[in-house]
Amino acid sequence: MHKLAIATSLILICGLGDKCSPKPEVGTKLEIVSAPAGVTVTIDGVEKGETPLTLTDLEVEEGQEQKLEFTLEGYEPVEKTLKWTSAEQSISATLEKAARERVITVKSSPIGAKVFIDGDPKGETPATWSMELEDGAEISILVQKKGYTDVTEKITFSDEKTMTLEYKFLKSGKLKYADLDKVLLRQEKRWRKACKTISSDVCKFKYTVNESGKVTKVSSVNCSDAAINKCTKKQVRKMKFPSAEKGRSDSFTWYGY
Repeated sequence: MHKLAIATSLILICGLGDKCSPKPEVGTKLEIVSAPAGVTVTIDGVEKGETPLTLTDLEVEEGQEQKLEFTLEGYEPVEKTLKWTSAEQSISATLEKAARERVITVKSSPIGAKVFIDGDPKGETPATWSMELEDGAEISILVQKKGYTDVTEKITFSDEKTMTLEYKFLKSGKLKYADLDKVLLRQEKRWRKACKTISSDVCKFKYTVNESGKVTKVSSVNCSDAAINKCTKKQVRKMKFPSAEKGRSDSFTWYGY
């Protein structure tokens, strides 16, 4: 009888006081953004949609906390806690690309070439390595074999899990300066006439020669005059080199034509 009376008294007190009444609802609007966009948002285990996202008419109380999870394929998930302190709130999240295992195979002809990835020695061809790389990651590859021209390349990964790189080496035979001068001097008359140059003109250029001894790529030309620069680039492409120069990728400075 005594215990029942106490319980009845407590019920009456709670009914009259404010402390026992529910806290007021405050959540009416929630703005959710992320970088990148298109991230799936889950609140307290319930999927709500993709960012950018606006939620309204929420049934939450002042001081209530909710757990948000941001997920997107290829990115590390992010978890955040939101505490409701006002009727309208916003929250954002930045996701980092997730690293995943990539299998890289490097082959060469001839075999036995040394391979460097981002400057680190990895062994000799043919060989296979496993690396943790995120989508969009770029690596620099250097393949070397004595007596042959070095091969360098930059590789960017998208969603590939495996990648095989094959390289065919070209002999790195070099001409003596005197021999190279003869090759260039034979073309001097044509260059002078075509570009209307004078002896004081200076040009620096980089070129690549294919297996036929023909210049296939002129990566840069820097002459003392804009018109001569344009003409020179065209003329460099017409240059021919003897067999010892085939496959070379080099730079050359011409001090006057």
